[in-house]
Amino acid sequence: KKRETQSVSSFIGGKHPIPFLVLTEKEKLPQDWEQIFQNTDQTIRIDVGLDDTVFDIRQKVYEHIVADKPIYLVFDATAGVWSQLTRFSVSCGNLFTEGLVDGIVVKCLEKEKEQAEQMVKAMLQVTGARRTGNEYISCPSCSRTQFDIETVAREVKKATQAFQGLKIAVMGCVVNGPGEMQDADYGFVGAGNNKVMLYKKGAVIAKNISLNEAIDLLINEIKQA
Repeated sequence: KKRETQSVSSFIGGKHPIPFLVLTEKEKLPQDWEQIFQNTDQTIRIDVGLDDTVFDIRQKVYEHIVADKPIYLVFDATAGVWSQLTRFSVSCGNLFTEGLVDGIVVKCLEKEKEQAEQMVKAMLQVTGARRTGNEYISCPSCSRTQFDIETVAREVKKATQAFQGLKIAVMGCVVNGPGEMQDADYGFVGAGNNKVMLYKKGAVIAKNISLNEAIDLLINEIKQA
């Protein structure tokens, strides 16, 4: 069960998306972040490093959950072991999924900053803690699919790359598609004979239209939202 607590990100503009920061070994915390950590009555800072195992990190987090305060991980990867930083992302991502951690700072080598930023963004995106891009879901093609689902998925992704924070589904048929994409912002469902139906928040907004028509309508809907 997720904690019902105020996220540390409320200090910098809202509970979601949660904050993150990537610093090199030569950079200092910005002033507003320093203020967050100095406010120990409202924020818990947990420092972890490359020597900490997944068990160690989870144990540190569990020890502070009872305080019912926002928990912030500060991960020091300045030893320069990139594989360990990747391991941290994979192993500790579920802390965000479970709602146990409210923010993260990663310290890394200057030459690895770009990789570290991409890693943190990907971790938060996958866990649903912060959307830094779009999320695309699709089903594998089957005998009920009557259009080229792989091509449609590629075209939809290409057409919507300029937007952020969306969950878009491309499903093969009306049998399972509508149910499986129920939580998507927008969805394409095969309607047969290279036609699709376009959904918005689980509701049909267009039936039996071509892919090009559906993409044009999708872009207009996104812009108007």
